[in-house]
Amino acid sequence: MIQAALAHGRVRGGRWSVEAAGKWRLPVGDGVVTLLQIDFAFTLVIEAWLQIRIETAFSYGTAGSERRFDPEDTRSLAPLLDRHQARVVAAEIGNGGRLSLVFQDEMVLTVEPDDRYEAFNVVGQPPSSTHKFLFVALPGGGLARW
Repeated sequence: MIQAALAHGRVRGGRWSVEAAGKWRLPVGDGVVTLLQIDFAFTLVIEAWLQIRIETAFSYGTAGSERRFDPEDTRSLAPLLDRHQARVVAAEIGNGGRLSLVFQDEMVLTVEPDDRYEAFNVVGQPPSSTHKFLFVALPGGGLARW
């Protein structure tokens, strides 16, 4: 059901929706980050069913005081360890390949498309579904989805 609905831009029942402005809104609710993983990428798992893997440089912070992080520089990611058990209140993926996560404490993590690499991928399977979904930020911009 989710796969077919994603193809048409909407899943009924309030789980998924696509905004007219070309953004996919992920159904995180007030999801808790249950796992952080650092392995030449920075991965967040939300509520054990939604995995966000960031493979290129990204920004994080409050509006106007963002800082850049590079997953290949693992030591530089130490300030992000407090995201474990943080609440994610909004997550959007733009069709141009931009990812934005907003946390309950108003911190924002943003991944822009990369010219040469897949900047991120998002995979999930909502607890009430048997279907998985996958979003991949394409090199040079754009978004693939399955």
